[in-house]
Parts: sequence; C-alpha cells; structure tokens
Amino acid sequence: MVGAPTPMSLADPASESADSDDLLASWKEIASYLGRSVRAVQNWEKDEGLPVHRHHHDRQGSVFALRSEIDAWLKGREQATREAGEPGVVESLLKSGVKSRVKSGVKSGANRPRARNVGAWPVIVAAAGLFAFSAAAWWIARDAPESRAIALEVDDRAWTLVSQIDNRAGDPLFDGSLEYLLERELTESPRLSIVSHERVGDALRLMRRSPDTRIDRAVAREVALRDGAIRLVVSPRVERFGRSTIVGADLIDPASGEQLARFTEEAGSIEGLPGAIRRLGRRLRQAVGEKVTRRDHAPALVKVTTPSLEALQLFTAADRVIAYRDNAAAEQLLLRAIEKDPEFASAHMHLAFAIANQARPSSDYLPHAQRAAELSSTISDRERYFILGGYANMREDPTEALRHYTSLLQIDPDHWWATNNIGMTLKFRMGRAYDAVPYRVRLAELRPHEPGAVLAAAEALQNWTNHPERAQPYFDRALELIEIESSGLAGDASCTRCGSASEIRMNRAHRAWVRGDREGIIAELEKWTAAASSMTRRDADALLQEIGHYELAIGRIEHAERLLGMIAAPPERTRYAAHLHYAKGGCARAAEAFERHLKNRHALGPSDGVPMMRCGVISSPDSILELPAMSPMASISALAAAELEARRSGRPDAFATLEQLVRRSSDSGSMILPYQLSALGTLLPELERQGRTGDAIALLEASDRVKIRLPASSKLQWIELQKDLVRLYRSNNQLEKAETLETMLQRMTGSRAT
Repeated sequence: MVGAPTPMSLADPASESADSDDLLASWKEIASYLGRSVRAVQNWEKDEGLPVHRHHHDRQGSVFALRSEIDAWLKGREQATREAGEPGVVESLLKSGVKSRVKSGVKSGANRPRARNVGAWPVIVAAAGLFAFSAAAWWIARDAPESRAIALEVDDRAWTLVSQIDNRAGDPLFDGSLEYLLERELTESPRLSIVSHERVGDALRLMRRSPDTRIDRAVAREVALRDGAIRLVVSPRVERFGRSTIVGADLIDPASGEQLARFTEEAGSIEGLPGAIRRLGRRLRQAVGEKVTRRDHAPALVKVTTPSLEALQLFTAADRVIAYRDNAAAEQLLLRAIEKDPEFASAHMHLAFAIANQARPSSDYLPHAQRAAELSSTISDRERYFILGGYANMREDPTEALRHYTSLLQIDPDHWWATNNIGMTLKFRMGRAYDAVPYRVRLAELRPHEPGAVLAAAEALQNWTNHPERAQPYFDRALELIEIESSGLAGDASCTRCGSASEIRMNRAHRAWVRGDREGIIAELEKWTAAASSMTRRDADALLQEIGHYELAIGRIEHAERLLGMIAAPPERTRYAAHLHYAKGGCARAAEAFERHLKNRHALGPSDGVPMMRCGVISSPDSILELPAMSPMASISALAAAELEARRSGRPDAFATLEQLVRRSSDSGSMILPYQLSALGTLLPELERQGRTGDAIALLEASDRVKIRLPASSKLQWIELQKDLVRLYRSNNQLEKAETLETMLQRMTGSRAT
C-alpha cells in the first residue's frame, strides 16, 4: 500500500473472528510481542499506523491487536517508512470527504456549543444510540451464519471484478472511494487478481454501451460473463444506522449468479472506514483461500460484438458445439442468435462455417460469410481479422487467410479459432503439416478440457515430429476426458465425437501395432472389447468397429466376425459387414451392403470411400467428397479421380498421372493415406509390367514412413502392400530384406507373408 496503514477503530475482537492465540489483549501484551516499551508502540500507532483496535466503550487505553496484522505491518514497515513523506491514499481520500462535510454544515460534536439545560435529552440520545447500535448489530448478525459457512476454492490469481458500491447511505463521499480502497486490499491477496477499469471498458464496447456506464452488480456480472476469465464478482455496499456506518460486500459467482458469501463490518465514524475496509478485505481473502470441492462453471462467453446478451449466449453455445463437430446443431443456434441481432457479424461468420462443415454447396454459406465481411468495419479488429480470414479461405485463398489469422493472433494470442484455422490451413490447404504442429498443440493449451483439442495436439506430436513419445501424455489426457464425458451421456445420446473417442481409446493398441507388438495389440483389443458392454450404445458401436479393423489387420478374422453380433444399431452392423466382406475379398457382397446402407440414407465416413470406390459403388471422385464428415480436399479428389481413370482406361498416360500423384502424396496425413495406399496398390502391377520393380520397391519402402499415421481402417491395406514388398524383395534377390520384413509381418499377423 502507498503510505502507512491507518489505525482501526470501533472494532471488537468477536467481529474479527480472531483466534485467541492471535489476540493481544492490551498495550502491555502488544509491547511485549514487539519487544518495545508501551510508549514506543503507542508512538508507532500514532505515527506509523501500527494496527491497534479499540473496544466498544470509552475507557482510555482499552485496546487489542492481532499478531497476524502486526506481522504484516512489520513486513511492510520498511516500504511504508520510505513513503512516509507522501500523504497516504486512504488519508487523502477520506480527509477530503470530511472537509466537504464540515463545509456543508455537518460539524463534529467538539465544535458544538454545550447545552446548559440537559433535561431529558441524555435519555433520548442514549435510547437513539441504543436503537442504532441494536439495528446495526442485527444487520451484521443476520449475515453471520452464511459468512461462517462460506468455503470456496479458486485457482491461483483468480480474476476478480469489484463492482461500484451500493450506496444506501446516500453520501457521495462513499462513491468511488470505498470500492477503490477495497480493490487495494484485495490486490494484496496472492489468490486474487483485480480486473482493471480498461478491461471493463473493453467489455462495455463489445456490449455497445457507454464507457461511463455504472458498473453495478448486474452489469458487473454481465461483464464477467462476457470476459470469460473473471471468476468472482465482489459487490460492496455501505449503509448508515444512526451515527454508525456499516460496510459490507457480497461475493458472487458470475457463472450462476449465486451469492457465495456476505460479509459485514461496522466502521463507526468516517475515520473508522479504513479499518472496516481492511477487515472486510481480509475476510474476503480468507474465504477464497479455503479448500472445498470445485464448483462447476458455465462456459465463458466469447468476446464478440453484440448488444444482445441472449444472442451472445446462443453464439457461445454454438461456438462450443462446433468444436465438438455438431455443425447442424450449431447452425440452429446461430440462426436464433441472428434473429436476436440481425447485424451480429460474428454469428454470420460462424453460421457460414457451420454450413460449410456440413459439406453443403457454397451458395448456402458464402452469402453469410460475405454479410459478415460487410459488417466487419464496425466491430473490433479481433473479430474483423477472423471474419476476413474465414472469408478468404472460403474463396479458396489460403495465403490471404493465413495473413489475416496471423494478424489476429498478434492481437489475441489466445484466440481459439484463429489458432485452429491456421493449423488447418497450413496442414490441409497448403500441405505444411510440420508447420502446423505448434498450432495444434496450442489448441490443447487453450482448451485443456476438450477431448477434440487435446486429441489434435496428440495426433500432431505423434504423426509429424521426431518425438512421438511426447504425444502419449496428450492421448492419456484425452482418454481421461472422454471417459468423464461419456459417463454423463444417455443411451441414445448424440455421438458426433464417437469416432474420435474410439481413436483415443485405441491409441495404445496403435502404438503397439507400430512396434509390431502383437501381444500388446491383443491385450488392448480384449480390454476394450470387454469395456464396450458398459458404454452407451453408440459409443460402443463406434469402438467395436475400430477394434474390428485391428482384428482384421493382425489376422484374427474370427474375432472380427464375432464383433458383428455385438454391434447394436442395424445401420452400423450393415456398414461393418461391408468392411468384413471387403477384407475377405468379397467385393460383390461388400458392394451390396454399402448400397443397402446408402439406400437407407445412413451416415458414412472417410474410411468407407476406398472400399466403395474399389467395389464399384462409387464411380466418381465427387461422390467421395460428398460423404458425410469429409471436408472438400483437392488431394483426395485428385487421387481418386486418377485411380478411377487408370483402372477404367488402362492408358499409360493415366498411370503416369497416377504415379505422379502417388509420389506427391507420399508424406500425407491420415485422411489422405487410405486413398494414397489404394492408388499405390493400383499402380504396382503397371510398374511391374513395365519392368520398373526398383521404382515399385522405392514407393513401397516410402510407405513405411507413414505407418505411424495410418488410421485403423487402413492397417490391413498397409499389411497387404508390405506382403507385395516381400515378394518384390525376393524377385530382386534382396533376400535379407525379405526375411526381415517377413519376420516382422509374421510376428504381427500370426502367419507368414507369402
């Protein structure tokens, strides 16, 4: 604090809730504790603000002090001494107030003429004083049970907003000064960080409200909700009972609006206010320092410009839903948000993304993106850069998109969607997956409680760095999160993230597969097969299909077939049956199952594209891109088109184009790899026919580098290509390589490669 602490007054040990061990009950005890004379400590109180309290009576020298306060005073004494030449902030605030009261005719009792004829006035004054004291005591006591029961847990340095005071005393002296004093007290807490007025002003601008808006209790809560990081609101108040001034504060959870605690202190006269504020601050600080079960908190509201709180709440809900890939639900929320505020630029942009992510035509989403861009001139730079970046991506200009998103991160390094979209643009639109890794990891730092964000970091570290072991803690964290999430779902709950959940659960099986550890793979498969019986139906169905792809890859066909009877939903059984038939070489039966699935309009995914294409269900690459859950990716479209053309025509130029694309995509990500491996399988016979076995071997050897990125549905496909490589090694007299690879395949699949 600036200046020396001001002595407290008119306090009582009971109101301090002090422990007896902390209490020094007289000048003698205070002097003994400090190792000084009584006169010395009295001078310290007078001149240097030693915190000494008076009892509620007029006996001279009847004082007490708290060891904890004296220890804190001693610690700050050196700083206070250095600043002794400056007037204290407390004194300057309150003395100016006292002077204004004197000028207005409210004088102290010492300056009033003494009454000659007392009469009944002592009785009246005493009765009035007793009434005021009783009222004040009741006002304080009514809060005591709740205050004693308060127990909170907050994160270290929890952001706290102090609202403007509820001035029930009607004295303008209190406006501004008391909340400032309380802020100063709370600033000293190691558990709290006080929100600056500039930060509040930023929220008011997003609300399209004047910077002079009074930050009362309701406005403070809305500011906290919009800010997102503010955990607590402190709402101070002041009231008068007779000549006694009472100050108090409510501690509020902005997420729920719940009053967590109410504290009250009696100041007595104006001069006693600093002590009362100090005690009030201490009690608030004690409350947030206690350890209890963590409270659930509503999601933080996104910082975007709209005058409608309801529209903002809908937008925030949609923002979270998009993160979980439920774009249809997000679309409905955003349409409602735009109904509340038709000029809500960010809602128009998010709506464009929600529609585009459903693989709908550009005519459905571009008008919303364009409208957002038109509205962006009147909103914050933070929103404008995001909107312009998204609009550029939708116009197929990734370079411009990257420029806008990068500018946004310079303003707001914690922007979730800018971080996400830079990673997506680098990886999928510009083919720079290695450059995208830091942005994918940053997603997990920004939203450590979202499985999708943590999974993105895990996959980036595993698939695109030279240290895949760094990914395991992220996979473990993602597994913990999806288990918590799944435990709260009903049996038919939406399963938009079931595919990701299955991938997370099977990560240790994947790592064992990369190592060629068959026993490790089987142990994981059996563990999760047993666990599926306790999961929701849709969660279990997704997981059992994932397990089935592993069973096929390691040659346990009977186990893969047994899983078919465990899948509950008929559409998922049909889809899995199609993959079983394809794996066993029954393309006709696989095509029949896929066609039945399509006829009933059931959902498909990226893993279905290759078998559907190879079995003749899909005859156009455009049909692959129309599959649900597939984003429009030029690499997939080009590979699929080239393979279909080469298989259909058999022309040398078609195979030359296919080879060029295979070489270009040899270092692709997990979504493209199934199509790259399929194209390689189609290309190999042509290379052998041309006598180019050396080139065929080189391409197959290169496929070993992508092993760690293979999705479960492509593992059997990769095994079959490795068998081709064993055959080519033998035909080219590379017997040692053939033996090494064959031994690895035998260890993994339980049978010889030939």
